[in-house]
Amino acid sequence: MGFYATAFLFHLPGLKLFYKFKADKKLKAINIYAIFISLLLISILYTVSEDSYRLHAAMTTWLICHLAWGAFLVLYLKRRGAF
Repeated sequence: MGFYATAFLFHLPGLKLFYKFKADKKLKAINIYAIFISLLLISILYTVSEDSYRLHAAMTTWLICHLAWGAFLVLYLKRRGAF
């Protein structure tokens, strides 16, 4: 699996594990914000959804946030020329 595919699917932990990649402070801060925003959105949508759709809403929100962060990370790394 390539560097950018690993970044897209496994994010910073995957890059550190497979490529010994060291993220700069700015990228670490953005990652923390992304985690916080994802958890906030999941919590909100879980709370406002109907009982029968809560799990579906939470999992769909997680998937969308996961893919969005993966796409952002790949673009960020390509612009920085990380690999």
